[in-house]
Amino acid sequence: EEPMIKSKPVPHDDVQHQPSTPQAAVAASMSANPTAAPRGESESLPVMLTVNPVKVRPGGVITVEGLQINTVIARPSLVVQLSTIPRNPMARLTFAPSGQVIKVRMERSTGYEGWDGPVEASLYAWHATGPKLAELTRNFEISVNIMIHDMKSNASQQKPK
Repeated sequence: EEPMIKSKPVPHDDVQHQPSTPQAAVAASMSANPTAAPRGESESLPVMLTVNPVKVRPGGVITVEGLQINTVIARPSLVVQLSTIPRNPMARLTFAPSGQVIKVRMERSTGYEGWDGPVEASLYAWHATGPKLAELTRNFEISVNIMIHDMKSNASQQKPK
């Protein structure tokens, strides 16, 4: 016959017991969440469709790697348009397989907040279509250099005749 071990009841209180060391805290958090399931296809990193940024004049349709992307012109206020000379911004756009822009990361600013907000808002309105879209099963990215103005044509217009 095995001897019975009697345990004393542990008093229950509402105070959580904290691990004594940072290492113990990390170990406790890892053991509390043991599921580290692999990511689904929809959560995997987007496919980069372009190596170099594509130069874009917003307002038309551009073709990139078999996709047609409908672009939208940024509309800053008239005061901002008349009082600033913005740089051409660069952005990285992440599209869902549906063709909708789901993330915009500005890689180079225009230099003016009055331009940056409307440019970013217009980028979210871009939409991709085309036969290549049906082949894509996960998010995809393109880098764009948005040509707000062409520096060369501005310089040629300012030269005296």
